[in-house]
Amino acid sequence: MSETVGVKYIGTALPTGSTTVNVFSSVVSFPAGNMLQALGINRIYMTFQNSQSGTLKLYRSTDRGSNWTQFGSVSVSAASANAENPVDVDVEPYYGDVKIDWVNGGSDQATFSPQVSLVNSRNQAF
Repeated sequence: MSETVGVKYIGTALPTGSTTVNVFSSVVSFPAGNMLQALGINRIYMTFQNSQSGTLKLYRSTDRGSNWTQFGSVSVSAASANAENPVDVDVEPYYGDVKIDWVNGGSDQATFSPQVSLVNSRNQAF
């Protein structure tokens, strides 16, 4: 059986221009490194209600966030009205810490509502 836990997005302002906002960071969420592994978290599942496009940049760190190495990126198009864009990221291979940043696509967001869940299942959500 798969279990999930929601993580609150702490950003307040709508992303504008080409700004970058943090969507999730295990350094912020947990008091110690390797907590995703210790808790058996395999995936991070996110949905976005966003009026403009953007890119998610995925990073890992072995030194508690002093240095980040990008391991992937995902383009996210503008969501249709009353719809969400799902993104499912495999984080199991990365020990240490993980962060996910939203890089806004150049146009101001009128709507931006990310939902983030940590999942202890190896199966993709979609």
